[in-house]
Amino acid sequence: MYESKFLVNVDNADLNIHGQSPFVTPVSAPNFRRGLELQFWMDPTCSIPLSIDIEWDFYGSLGKIIMRFQTVLVAFPFIIVIMTLRTQFREYDHGETFISFGHGLALFIRQTFLKFIIFVSALSIYQSVTRASKTYSLADLFPMDYASGDMQKAIKAKSSFNVNDTLLGNQDPFFWFLPPLFFIMSIGITIVSWILLAFIVRVLAGAAVFMSRRDLFVKNIVNKPSESKSRLRRHVIITLILFILVASFVPYQFAFIVAFLVQISSCVKSLIIARSVYKSTCVQESWDNYHYLQSILILFFMLLPFNVPVLMVWIRNMSVNWFAPFSWDHSILAIAPIIFYVEIITNGKMLPRSTGRKSRFVTNAILLIITIYSLLYGVRYTYLLYFSSLGFITWLIILHVRDSWIGKTMDIYMQSIFKRNMKIS
Repeated sequence: MYESKFLVNVDNADLNIHGQSPFVTPVSAPNFRRGLELQFWMDPTCSIPLSIDIEWDFYGSLGKIIMRFQTVLVAFPFIIVIMTLRTQFREYDHGETFISFGHGLALFIRQTFLKFIIFVSALSIYQSVTRASKTYSLADLFPMDYASGDMQKAIKAKSSFNVNDTLLGNQDPFFWFLPPLFFIMSIGITIVSWILLAFIVRVLAGAAVFMSRRDLFVKNIVNKPSESKSRLRRHVIITLILFILVASFVPYQFAFIVAFLVQISSCVKSLIIARSVYKSTCVQESWDNYHYLQSILILFFMLLPFNVPVLMVWIRNMSVNWFAPFSWDHSILAIAPIIFYVEIITNGKMLPRSTGRKSRFVTNAILLIITIYSLLYGVRYTYLLYFSSLGFITWLIILHVRDSWIGKTMDIYMQSIFKRNMKIS
């Protein structure tokens, strides 16, 4: 990016230097890295020598760098949360208790974060020193001699991988340190978010207990049947109403905000139960459930920046009587996994352990794929992070259903069909 300014008879002036734009193919013309160039036109009859003082505005430059890569503040904390969840699920599936989000974050920082920062730094250095627009495809990894010329072109076009499209899209070697620096900042953002949500949940739980009679209030919550017919009927009706509204009138972002608020209430309820249970066999289970709900709440909180702006635009359009939202905003598939999952965990059901090796592998693989994709393309295609999280939520629903009587019945039925086919063959 180049900019020319003419300043006439000035004593002080602000000068801005613009580097190469991110995610843009580098310019291959000669002398394109000249940087700042100053030219002065002076009165030839004036014999006073020219004096120039240049000061660097550190905080202003830092603010402009952050505004230039502002989507980093959304994408990188999301990656930290996903990797913390991976640590929590790994400990839980190996027989440990479901550790709190803070404990999981501490384990991630102590065990994995240094290796992760080294990998990100190496990737950033490679991207910054790659002057040309380096593109890879499947043809670079696998031989394509069996394919025709047109087929090879199609494969290369559909499987191309451009280095400039990944990470921060930075081609300036001077700023190679920005990705690891932003990840260190993201650790702080994640910690602040966790403390803020934990504080809100504890304040709401304390207010709920204070405003009610403690013994009766807690007894009503603990002994209330979670699978009562009236409760199930009410949840089904609310879910159907939300789906009808999303399909016809409101955007799915509205349903996500509703799910987020319901998740907060579930965390408040689980915290009250965990503080009130005195049986040694149930105390740890109650705290595991609270830690699990809190981690899911933090994940939903990281997804708020993808939904709140769209909802604010929709409210603004409603205020000016403009009813023309985008068609994709009414997609039920974009919110159905989250709605179903919130309904499942609202009933107090704890996530079953993945005792099988295949289940643990799938859980770890899904979180790892989301991490890699978010690292490479999360800054440029930030809106896709929300949809990548839907795959993880869908897998959690499968784990819950598989442990229920419906899943066990289907498992027995599928095994009987498999044995019958084996006998026939």
